[in-house]
Amino acid sequence: MNVEIKLDREKYHALKMSMEQKGTTVEAELAQAVEVLYQKQVPSSVKAFIESKSKGKGYRSKRKPQDTSASAVGIESK
Repeated sequence: MNVEIKLDREKYHALKMSMEQKGTTVEAELAQAVEVLYQKQVPSSVKAFIESKSKGKGYRSKRKPQDTSASAVGIESK
């Protein structure tokens, strides 16, 4: 799954360079932040349901997956 955000180009390049100097990437840090957000915001019952699906025990939807890309609001790319 892909998530799209908008960020000022110069800020992105500065962030990317800084992260590379620390041996990581913007993408890795964002993935970690999203995982923390998921753990904080998603109810444990929903997490348990998703986990059971991933183990092949739960409900399997026959619907075609929909595009769930998102954009951050308020930060414009220049």
